[in-house]
Amino acid sequence: MPLRRLAVSRAARSAASSPAIFAVLLFFIGALFPSAMLRAQTLTFTGQVYSPLGPAVTGSTAAHGDPIPNILVFVQDPASPLPVFSQGVTVPAAGQNGCAVQPNLVPATVLGSALTDYSGTYTFNVSGTVSYPINVVIQAGKWRRQYQFTQAQVASYTSGTVVTLPILSMPSNQSQGDLPHIAVVTGSADQIECIFPQIGVSASEVTDPTGTGSINFFSGNASSGEIVSSSTPTETQLVNPAANGAIPISNYDMVIFGCQTWNAGIVDSDVAPYAKNVEAFANEGGRVFGTHGAATWITTPSDWSGIATFDYSGSDSEAASITGQLSTAYTGEPTLAAWMGYIGALNAPVANLQFTLTDVFYNITAVNAPGQTWVTIPSHSSTPAQFSFDTPVNQTGSPSAVVNFTNTQTNFDLGQTGDSIVINVTDNSATATLSGLTLTLQIPSGITPTSLVDSTGGSWVCTLTTPTAICTLPAPLAAGASDAVTLTFDIPATTTPGSVTLTGTLSNGGINQSNQCGRVLYNDYHVETAGSRVAWNNGGRCTVGTTLTNAQKFLEYSLYNLSNFVAPTTSDTIVIQAPSTTTITTNGQPGVTTPIYYGQIIGDTNNVNAIVSTTAPGGTNNGTLTVSVDGTTACTLQNSLTQGTCPNAGFTGQNAGSHTVQASYSGDSEYQPSQSPVYNMTILPDPTATVVTTSGTPSIYGNAVTFTATVTNTAPFTDVALPAPAGTVNFFDGAAQIGTGTLNSSGVAILSVTSLGVGSHTINAVYVPTVNFTASTSVGIAQVVTLPVSATSTRLTSTANPAYQGQNIVLTATVTQLAFSVAVPSGLTNPLPTGTVSFYDGTTLLGTAPLTAALTATVSTSTLAVGTHAITAVYSGDAANTGSTSPVLNEVVQPNTFTLTVNPTTLNLIIGQTAAITVTITDNGDFNEPVQLSCAGQSAETICSFATATIPAGGGTTTLTVMPEPPHNCSTTASNEHPGSKLPIMAGLGVMLLAFRRRRKLLGLVTFGLLLAALPMLSGCNTTGCTDFGVEPGTYTFTVTATSAAPYAQTSNQTMTMVVKP
Repeated sequence: MPLRRLAVSRAARSAASSPAIFAVLLFFIGALFPSAMLRAQTLTFTGQVYSPLGPAVTGSTAAHGDPIPNILVFVQDPASPLPVFSQGVTVPAAGQNGCAVQPNLVPATVLGSALTDYSGTYTFNVSGTVSYPINVVIQAGKWRRQYQFTQAQVASYTSGTVVTLPILSMPSNQSQGDLPHIAVVTGSADQIECIFPQIGVSASEVTDPTGTGSINFFSGNASSGEIVSSSTPTETQLVNPAANGAIPISNYDMVIFGCQTWNAGIVDSDVAPYAKNVEAFANEGGRVFGTHGAATWITTPSDWSGIATFDYSGSDSEAASITGQLSTAYTGEPTLAAWMGYIGALNAPVANLQFTLTDVFYNITAVNAPGQTWVTIPSHSSTPAQFSFDTPVNQTGSPSAVVNFTNTQTNFDLGQTGDSIVINVTDNSATATLSGLTLTLQIPSGITPTSLVDSTGGSWVCTLTTPTAICTLPAPLAAGASDAVTLTFDIPATTTPGSVTLTGTLSNGGINQSNQCGRVLYNDYHVETAGSRVAWNNGGRCTVGTTLTNAQKFLEYSLYNLSNFVAPTTSDTIVIQAPSTTTITTNGQPGVTTPIYYGQIIGDTNNVNAIVSTTAPGGTNNGTLTVSVDGTTACTLQNSLTQGTCPNAGFTGQNAGSHTVQASYSGDSEYQPSQSPVYNMTILPDPTATVVTTSGTPSIYGNAVTFTATVTNTAPFTDVALPAPAGTVNFFDGAAQIGTGTLNSSGVAILSVTSLGVGSHTINAVYVPTVNFTASTSVGIAQVVTLPVSATSTRLTSTANPAYQGQNIVLTATVTQLAFSVAVPSGLTNPLPTGTVSFYDGTTLLGTAPLTAALTATVSTSTLAVGTHAITAVYSGDAANTGSTSPVLNEVVQPNTFTLTVNPTTLNLIIGQTAAITVTITDNGDFNEPVQLSCAGQSAETICSFATATIPAGGGTTTLTVMPEPPHNCSTTASNEHPGSKLPIMAGLGVMLLAFRRRRKLLGLVTFGLLLAALPMLSGCNTTGCTDFGVEPGTYTFTVTATSAAPYAQTSNQTMTMVVKP
């Protein structure tokens, strides 16, 4: 049952300005300096104060500083000289308050003074006659620098009565002014000593204690950082007065403990007595700054141990880079936040008050009073990362005083008049204050003070001005005594509701805030990079950039803040509230619409709201708006009460029935609590509609079929999403229930069944009603269940394999119906396969034939090319039978050829003998072409003759006659002439030629002549003819060749062997 809510936004708060610390005391000293007199007038002095580096110079890349807030700027009264600073703190006598015995750091009187604001800007008035040159002093504790200005210079800076002085910078060394005496215990984990050169302090100010520098290094015991020289003393020599070569810690105004290792430093057994020395130093007005790893100095002293809780049970959980957030609980937060935003040290958006820290640890679990948290880590449960507290803690001395506030009521209402707050001042020490104790009240905006008077019969003299009112006690306040003043005020009806702060600060009377009291500052992170034990070398290892990192800027602020004056300031929170009225309205009218449906917004309209209203400016901010149904909280809306829905997302509303509704507002710092009237309301169950669907029809017998029922909320409202019906759905086959399903978050129920028999079924779904949803029944759907499809197999055969090219081949496919793969009722079968069979040569379709009743199909082909063919038969399948593919039949097609047969192939003949050889051409298939016969390779005198040289188409037989010729007359067989008979004569001629070479020349010539005469006989011929000697005895080979014409152009050879004998 969602409920809308609306809240009025509140006005933005304005940050409280810092209270003025020093009253301006004006003296006229004309008798002392008559030559430098000006006529009496009021001049307004203004300007800015920067850190030692000063502001950035246009066009320069040199490092520059930042403006510094909370710096005291005053014009010195010539009759009141500047105090001379002593080095270190003044050790009080037993029973004395360490703060009270510290010497004053500012003159008793000044001509005019102010604190710098977040931008480092100061403004104050100087009245009366001024003697020149004037001495303008800037000061933060023992950081002090003087500037002298002549009359001519002041005149050049003056416009009207406003004197705008040039930028003033804090001292960087002792030649420029005073610096506090600082001891730094260096550690290797955090090179914190580098902050000094980074903010502009001269590196020459760093020396060993025997030197003249204002900053002295001490080597950390566990893991030291930088040292000045080999003579740099140790941490023990600083904190243990009994150590050999001990240097009193009271010689210093401030001690900084750099991080050495995790909570390390002095040996644990020595911590307690040494920590008491550190505590005593702070109680005497000293300042202590510890970084992570130096927590032992904070947690060991009994008076300090409860201020912060540390947890070292786990790892340090160091975060290299993480976002820190300024804590608004810190009293200095308004100035600090404004300063960091002004110098660009906050991450965007600036309003989040966040900046980047490095090497953050999470060892601080809590900070308790009087500690103040400066920084937290939002991403780590707002763990504190830096805190401070003033000292002494839980001690009283002589003299000290406190301020307490007593409000006439807890909260104040807009328009009230005559409200009052009692401000009580108590001397809580054993010594009376001096006369002149001053109470300064910083009065916040939002209240109108009407009187400020002594309320206990004392002698307070009060001056009521805004925003600062001052009361002075002319007589001393006795030890243990109290005296009070009463502030009476009105609260205008136009004031913005919320919380404002009234602060009271005590000064003078021996507890003057210009005394240097103690303070402790601790952070749980590292600012600088890790260092090591090496020589300082004038800070050569420190990186000094053009600007500081955000964390370094924050440390810069912390350093000056730690050095500054400590003032006993107390604050009082004034809560201003406006009346509120809570109502539930429908279309602008009080009340709710009834009846409504389950899950519906009240009144079934977007114009129904739970409203917290007020006539005052501003708006609710931290209250809660609670909506109750039947007296039980249905939802609570917190913080920013903007338009929204109640109950929150995921709440599906109250059950149907009769109910009461009421809205209550808790009130907050701005508005008072209020409740709406109690409203009666009836909630009806939402109507529904059910639809059922199937996963598919027809379905196969034995296979699961899924039915899905979707139940829809049909309630007639649309202003919010309809809640999905919940519960169960029953599924029916006709009148028989077949199962139940549970609705999911989308209103869907599913049922899967395998038990439906073969045939047609009517399925419907019935939603079972609940308290919030009505019943509904779906329209029935048809579900057909059939037998499973039968699997088949296909077998392929061929009438000729192998076959010859052009031969007709008959391919036959036989399809077989296989048995069911699942059990089916007895007697149920599928029809025999029907359809077609396609025959493929690879992927090429050869033909398609219908399946016969005998479950066969055939195709014929005579066009297969020569080669091997992958033949398959693919049965198409039908409604009851699956298709199938036969295994591959490799059909081999051979070319159409003839066969040459010669018999015999070896001949043994006598010269002149004739051999008859049978030559047969066989037609292999449908060759049907003539074949030409021939001989090749036989000798010229061998006769090779075919009875028929051409065998006709279809093949046949012929006779080949072979005869080696005998010797014969050349003329008879000129074509078979054989020159072999001339060889003996040629041989004889060769012998004679050889003889010719080997005989005497004369004999050779005679022989040559005879040979010439015998030449005509070499041919074996005469003028009438010649003799051919025929085939000589020996073994011969020749080839019988059969050749066909195109298109086949085939050739077949047979090699013949002929042995010729004489």
